Amino acid sequence: MFSALILKALGWAYSFAWIGGSAGLASWVQAIGSIGAIFGAVWIALHGSAEQRRRDAAARNAVATAAYIMVMSLKNQALKARQSLENPETAIFWALEGGKFATELHEQMANFPAYSAGEASVLGAFENARSMVSILLKLHASFALAAEELDKHQELVLAISESLSAIEERSGQDAKVIARYLTTIPLSREQLFPG
Repeated sequence: MFSALILKALGWAYSFAWIGGSAGLASWVQAIGSIGAIFGAVWIALHGSAEQRRRDAAARNAVATAAYIMVMSLKNQALKARQSLENPETAIFWALEGGKFATELHEQMANFPAYSAGEASVLGAFENARSMVSILLKLHASFALAAEELDKHQELVLAISESLSAIEERSGQDAKVIARYLTTIPLSREQLFPG
């Protein structure tokens, strides 16, 4: 055991003597250190980029999911409004309360940054839905004026019902576009199931 320690000590002594006596050793140490620094910088850049891509994907997913929820809310509101027009008692309810939901949805959609989803199809679908909410508001305003005398305005009720049906169908198509996009965003297990 003692002899092994002596041999190691002699080996270290010889190495230090060679280091001190070799003029090119400093250049070699610098070259190896530079290569190590380059590999370290590349690793950090690649690791940081992957993490940033994951964060960006999660942010795009959140924006697209919120857009999807708003578009589905529009679709459901158009369906409920159309169904309520089939019965005079529920039609009055839509005349009184339907505008409140449409106004709230219009305000939410007006300030929503759909462009943050980073996808033209999501933005296009959301913009379609945003314009349909404006139409829904106008339909509600027209209906509210005629609600007191529905029997005199059957043609208007029929036209509004057809328009609501078109809004329902188109918003359903827009929701499908956004849902297709949502399936393309790669998310890690931690992003899907936080905590």
